[in-house]
Amino acid sequence: MTGLPAAVRGRVVAEALRRREPSIPTGAHARAFAEAFAGLDALLRDLSSEEWATQVVHDWDVQQTVVHLMAGDGAVCAAAGVPEAIRLPPYEGPFASMQHFGGPVGEWEGRSRYIMARHHGRPYRMSWHAWRAQARSLLKCRAARERDETPVQYAGRILPLADAYLARGFETWLHADDIGRAVGRRFPEPSPEPMALLVELGVATLGLLKSQIGAVLVIDGPGAVTAALGSGETSAELRLSSSDFCRLLGGNRRVDEIDVEVHGDPATAAAALAAVASLAIL
Repeated sequence: MTGLPAAVRGRVVAEALRRREPSIPTGAHARAFAEAFAGLDALLRDLSSEEWATQVVHDWDVQQTVVHLMAGDGAVCAAAGVPEAIRLPPYEGPFASMQHFGGPVGEWEGRSRYIMARHHGRPYRMSWHAWRAQARSLLKCRAARERDETPVQYAGRILPLADAYLARGFETWLHADDIGRAVGRRFPEPSPEPMALLVELGVATLGLLKSQIGAVLVIDGPGAVTAALGSGETSAELRLSSSDFCRLLGGNRRVDEIDVEVHGDPATAAAALAAVASLAIL
């Protein structure tokens, strides 16, 4: 395939990824993770060493983005009964009860920084294989097959373990898409059933918004739903696809990069989109 023109090669790889089925059977809550894992693993296998050094997001190259995903996956390892690829050190300094790597304040960014530092300078294949082995273990364990309600501290929130698996599918898909765009490959969207669950998780996340905006989101496609932002009189209605909603919420696309049909007050609509985008943690 390396002899094909870049544009043709990108289309061939994109179609292969779209058709690729996850090789590990899981419950519905882990299906998005399994699909994204299978697709990203295939994409990474196709990259050249030069492409691994391509800048993706947040000044991270492909290798650093994969390590960031591995760090996030590691947040659910303990609850799932799976050894983490790199164990985080205990934090014993001031405010240890609330600001350690596993705590609600420092856990998310702290664990990513630490694991990235541990992988700095390593060959990209070591990072890829470490991510791959840890993710496969998470997808092959019982918690991926059977819904588990064990509470997990995840990105400053407490989620059931099953929802944390869903969140890992969300982030893996969107960062895999980031990688695909950076290296000129299209990455497929989740299939309809997992996409509907991602939308459901995303709508639940909207409850974190503190402001009362007075807008309604009408989400079309898998998981179609109408969700209110705030209470009281509605002055704007925004219609967008399941994919664009998830991409905006995940920080994978800017407001000006998604298709939104707006009815009502433009200022309220703009405030609503900005509020949704502000929740992005990827």
